[in-house]
Amino acid sequence: MADHSLLSPSKMKLILSCPFVLTIKDKEPQSEAASRGTMLHEAMERYVRDGEALDPDNFHLGLARKYIELLMADGNVEINCEERVYFGDLFGVMDEAAFGTSDIVAYNNAYNILYVCDYKFGRIPVKCENNIQLALYAYGAMRRYPFAEIISMSIIQPEQGESCHSNWVVSREELLAFLESSIAARRSEIMEWVMIGNDLCLTKQA
Repeated sequence: MADHSLLSPSKMKLILSCPFVLTIKDKEPQSEAASRGTMLHEAMERYVRDGEALDPDNFHLGLARKYIELLMADGNVEINCEERVYFGDLFGVMDEAAFGTSDIVAYNNAYNILYVCDYKFGRIPVKCENNIQLALYAYGAMRRYPFAEIISMSIIQPEQGESCHSNWVVSREELLAFLESSIAARRSEIMEWVMIGNDLCLTKQA
């Protein structure tokens, strides 16, 4: 399985506005802010997966931990961190070209509630409602938890202070309808550009 997704959820808003970007290889080095975000993500992964203690003085990690603790308090919830999810069928392409990694995917099997959480450690506020990145994570997670009826999507943004936790809750049907309305007009065009993008990648590797 490839490590790079052409249809990256984090870039989907741009892809839907201009599918041609699928042929452009991202060569920009990771910024200092992105490196810090990666470090914080990795710390949260070790906390959830291994129970490794978090830095008690780190404000960002403390807020992110509160959300996880709420999920952990419910014995009916299965929690997965850094979960790779696939959604190729939405675009009519192979999963190798359409996947992403959700920070948290959790499932309450008593009430069929699927939780998807994304940490945003940058300073630019990100809207949770009608967020295509979260919706794709949730769709991919539904392939693992096909009986999910309620989808609760959250963004944790410590830099936003009192507004650090935003939530978007929809039914399974509402999520599917949102995705279809967002993707339908561009689906065939994206399928073509994915094929071209794959060909370019293979040519550069040869």
